[in-house]
Amino acid sequence: MSTSSLGFLVLGLLFLPVAGRAQWLGLSYAVDTAFYAPMPLPGSAPGSPAEAFDSAGLLEGSTSYWIYAHFSSPLDRLQAVYALNSGNSLTPPWKVQAECGCFEHPFGSSVWNTLTWPISPLFPELAYDSYFTLDHHPGTSIAGTVPLINGPSNLTAICNLNLEDVAMYVLGGVTAGSDLRIPIAHITTCGPVDFQACFQVSPAAGGPVQNACTTDPGWTPLHIDPPCADYALMTTEVWVDALSPGTPVVFEDAGAGADPLEITLFDVEDGSWLAGTWSGPTAIGIPPGTYFAAIKDSETCRDTTGTFCVPPPFEFCGGGCINDGDGDGICDEAEIPGCGDEQACNYEPAYTDLVPCVYPEPGYDCDGACLADGDGDGVCDPFEVGGCMEPYACNFDPAATDDDGSCTFLATGLIAGPAASMVGATETYTYPAAPGHSVTWSVPAGGTLLSAPADAGAQVIWTTPGLGTVSVVEANDTCASAPVLWGVTVESPSDVGIGAAAAAWGCRWAAGGGGLWLEVPAGAGRVRWLVTDVTGRLLAQGTLDSTSDEESGSDSVKEAQLALPFGTAQMLVLRCLPERGNAWSTRLISPLP
Repeated sequence: MSTSSLGFLVLGLLFLPVAGRAQWLGLSYAVDTAFYAPMPLPGSAPGSPAEAFDSAGLLEGSTSYWIYAHFSSPLDRLQAVYALNSGNSLTPPWKVQAECGCFEHPFGSSVWNTLTWPISPLFPELAYDSYFTLDHHPGTSIAGTVPLINGPSNLTAICNLNLEDVAMYVLGGVTAGSDLRIPIAHITTCGPVDFQACFQVSPAAGGPVQNACTTDPGWTPLHIDPPCADYALMTTEVWVDALSPGTPVVFEDAGAGADPLEITLFDVEDGSWLAGTWSGPTAIGIPPGTYFAAIKDSETCRDTTGTFCVPPPFEFCGGGCINDGDGDGICDEAEIPGCGDEQACNYEPAYTDLVPCVYPEPGYDCDGACLADGDGDGVCDPFEVGGCMEPYACNFDPAATDDDGSCTFLATGLIAGPAASMVGATETYTYPAAPGHSVTWSVPAGGTLLSAPADAGAQVIWTTPGLGTVSVVEANDTCASAPVLWGVTVESPSDVGIGAAAAAWGCRWAAGGGGLWLEVPAGAGRVRWLVTDVTGRLLAQGTLDSTSDEESGSDSVKEAQLALPFGTAQMLVLRCLPERGNAWSTRLISPLP
């Protein structure tokens, strides 16, 4: 490349350094393609130049990289990549250092231009040429003198040269765009790469042109290590599972742990590439045929496999079933069992393996549902059994499925006994069972059954305030009644009030003679009484009879000393229930002297 010193003098004035940090943010790279086996390019036709891609193996073991300059704004403009020395070492040299050199195609150029690339379809390796560029801008130019160490004066290569007093530029610059980066070089080499240069930028916000170099404080030259070195040492093996759905093809040890794999298949029989790719390491749904695979992992490392066969499902590659138990030429896994009778549940018109016919049970279809079920109870109408379905009925039929209204029940009476009591009290309840019938007592809620002799009713001690329940079931030799229930209101000492007039209580107490005396109004009849402590614990209970003097109309009282088997130096609760009353009266008794 010839240049004029005058042209560079003008250019040099343009590139004089300006103080201040540029909008340039540094360099990065991305792997274009890594080659670790000669291979045709995807889509190449047999006998075409592309099908013979890299037949000389020049790219084997090499990796192609894109080098990018990064910016802070989409409107930042990269004016030039340069090095400026002029004998004064104003900037470091611009150089690409590659240990094993770069791949530079004989028909390529050191700077991308629009004249070279139209011929690239004829030379597919040209796509991996090493060159400089400014975002592939057609106006990209390079100018300056090139004093090379032990080299020619023209720029015939880009790697392992110290480029001084040289610049690549586009008049007006190239904008960073939405991805905030501009490609500045494409390099293909088989080893590590180091890249350094200086950059001239027009910031988006305006102001003076800014200059920065990779050797400035805070920056370092770009260093790249080959990404596929481990991958190149691996052997990709292929095995095919013809007995699993989709005939999976597994590529073992494909890639150096960089997933997913991109697998492209070449059909050896017709010389075509299969449309589409598979994400590995397992490919499913590959049509039967003979192939070799081009493999690329997420780091774009490439490898190829040997030739392998994908057989039809369940068959060997050379033909014939892997499993064919009846020898009919249809693989066991592809057999269709069935019977030829349309009335059978396992009727199959396309059967290949005849099996015994299966028929539904009478009254049912093949799914086990009733053919007729008028009441929707899940019992088919022909199998319904009429009868009594009430468990307490005397004619209960456990086999009945349809209640026919024929139930007969044992007649029952009513429980007799107190409908109100208190915590700790013991009550007796009776029931008028028919002669010869038995009764079974229980206390479902609020208390405990103490005893229930057949001829004396049931004794219940109430333990929990609230609504208690007594239950009895009457039975004869053939059936039992439904439970007969009796509700009882159970009070506790915390429910009572204090301070009402004595007459309102129905009974009252008096202390004297070293004990507790109970007085009940005349005409009260029999009065039940009980004494508890304030927690509800029963201490004593009994009855007291009172008579009325109707002739004189006097309000005489009946009194009796209560037999208390405890000391009276405590707070007590006295409760009375007159025979003619319907609620307990309660008195709180202070400790007696």
